[in-house]
Amino acid sequence: MNGVFNISLSRLIAQRQRMNTIAGNIANANATQDADGNISPFQRRIVTFTADSENADSEAAPVGVKYRVELETQTPFHKVHEPGHQHADKEGYVLYPNIDMIHE
Repeated sequence: MNGVFNISLSRLIAQRQRMNTIAGNIANANATQDADGNISPFQRRIVTFTADSENADSEAAPVGVKYRVELETQTPFHKVHEPGHQHADKEGYVLYPNIDMIHE
């Protein structure tokens, strides 16, 4: 019976991490610099889930969930023309994070 609770708990923890990651993406949707103050847009994070089969008792036993937080690098940054922005390049463009609020 304890195994069933552990499996359910692993799924809840994985979903909590997914929600925390989405919240972090939304909070940083307009971040144009990193924590050190360097001009670098926030990189969107995604959570991937896999079965935790290495902790299963047998092949037929139910398994829990493992998660991994990764940087989403396929989508380019948003380039916006804002000549007065402090992080604008020579042509007046600012790079914003690759976060789409609707998608989040």
